[in-house]
Amino acid sequence: MKNNSIQICLILMLGGCSDNTLENKLVFNTKASCSSLGEDIISCDTKEAICLGEDINFNDISGDAGKSFVDLTEIGMTLGNECIGVSWTMNDLPEVLTIDHAALELYANNYSWLAYFDIDGDCQPSKGDLFISIDKDKFEKQPEKTIPISKFADGSLAEIESITDNGQLEVKTKLFVSTRVSNNTLTVYLPKALNSNLTKITKSTTVHFTAQFNDGKNQYIDYFPNNQSFCIREN
Repeated sequence: MKNNSIQICLILMLGGCSDNTLENKLVFNTKASCSSLGEDIISCDTKEAICLGEDINFNDISGDAGKSFVDLTEIGMTLGNECIGVSWTMNDLPEVLTIDHAALELYANNYSWLAYFDIDGDCQPSKGDLFISIDKDKFEKQPEKTIPISKFADGSLAEIESITDNGQLEVKTKLFVSTRVSNNTLTVYLPKALNSNLTKITKSTTVHFTAQFNDGKNQYIDYFPNNQSFCIREN
């Protein structure tokens, strides 16, 4: 399930969302509204949420991605007492992007900005590690079109539950969050209460960022670190 402008909170973990400033320093717009989606999940529109904490930023090589909106120049994290922020800054992020390219296969990934956190430090995706991503997939057969980036700038927090016998990852999505778009930067903020492993992220946690675009004919990817390693983090 995808939604372009909602944050989904687990009621049992957060006790729901409210319009008030949370004690954990995750600040919500006073006009934020919440509604139940059933199955102990509620939806909150929290585009104005911010996380206050220590900012940790990394610079990436510019001009190495083939597309300016995939070309990472700076990525970073905000580590608050009770919240996490993740941001991707590109060389140039236009206000509109083309989606659902004619040559792209159905259900294929069109755009993706992803942060992978190696929680256990074993240098490979494994149970308990976390992915936070902003994705746009091609879900329907419809004409190619352009839309504002804000229309599909939704993020998802996923936890790897297990690795199958054939080496595939089994990912269980926990929630969707709205994404802040500011100039050339995409940012998502998450309260740590949404997933216990978010509390394990520190300034020494190995992080791996990617930005990706696929039009069905060509694929463009930018990595940080540039050697694609899960163990080496470059400043």
